Amino acid sequence: EEAVARVDAALAYTDRMPERYTRFADGLRRYLAGQANAAVAALDAALATEPSWSDPWMILGETYRHLLPGAVPRDSLARAAFLRVVELDPDFTLAHYHLAEIAVLLGDLDEAQRHAEHFLASSPDSASALQLSLALECVGGHAPDWSRAEGRPDAILQASTILVRSLDHAECGLRGYEAYRGSPSADALDYWDSLIGSVSTLIALGRAVEAEALLRTERESGNSDADYLTVFAACANGAFATDARAVIDRMPAGVGESSDLQLWAKGLWFMHSEDAERLATVAAELRSRAAHSEARPRTVVWAAAMTAHARAMAGDTAGALEILEGLEPAASRANLTWSLWDSLAQER
Repeated sequence: EEAVARVDAALAYTDRMPERYTRFADGLRRYLAGQANAAVAALDAALATEPSWSDPWMILGETYRHLLPGAVPRDSLARAAFLRVVELDPDFTLAHYHLAEIAVLLGDLDEAQRHAEHFLASSPDSASALQLSLALECVGGHAPDWSRAEGRPDAILQASTILVRSLDHAECGLRGYEAYRGSPSADALDYWDSLIGSVSTLIALGRAVEAEALLRTERESGNSDADYLTVFAACANGAFATDARAVIDRMPAGVGESSDLQLWAKGLWFMHSEDAERLATVAAELRSRAAHSEARPRTVVWAAAMTAHARAMAGDTAGALEILEGLEPAASRANLTWSLWDSLAQER
């Protein structure tokens, strides 16, 4: 919020700023708002006027790293931007953090340690240093002592999230997620994040039966959010079909009595089970709710997404593609990482 306020204050004086500052401020503002493609365009414009300016390169790298611009491969583009930052300004320590993180994904321990040393020499905040240290231990073949992060469970969560993006290190990341959920200082929101991390990684590793058992345990313990993750997982792996169908059957039968979130879950399930008639009904109800002036942004996105899925199932491929190509995620970095819908995964 403070960053947005400061950038907005700067943008009020564009008539007094050099063009490169205006372009950079615009790119930074759009990055903060989650507008990935617009951020890239503005930052590229700033760099066109001053190619040796490290700040736009840094935010460009952050955009590729944390948001979802159309350009791919994002990790390679992020790495190239961060390397340009440290080439121009070797003491720009945050770039070294991200370069160490990316080297972990690539399994290049020497490069990871080199960038980590640059980063740690700047006396960074303890959580960032700890999560990078835990990730490096995994890549180096050592089982981290997760208990040394007691009191800073967020470091366990972030280290695990670095690791599971590479299937070579996913097993260690899974153990980190488990350690997080076992930590007495874990909060409810990050507990949910670790559950998403574990389920997603287990599916990616071909261990859907373990993921299914984990979700069943969560539902039986009273974690109602696990219902939605079960339905979401069913669209990625058929092993969850029986449980997902039971979750849907427990929801109100009529669309009018269902919450927006329940409609989203139903829509996914009807799409997955090829129930065109009920999917069309869900899409129509979401469009009706999205038309209200007080509709939540996510409801508007869900309405468009479910309409696209319904059209595709009805054979209107051109209509579906037109809607899908118009969808753009606009969410915070955290929501893009952890939300079940903000990254538009099903639609992609």
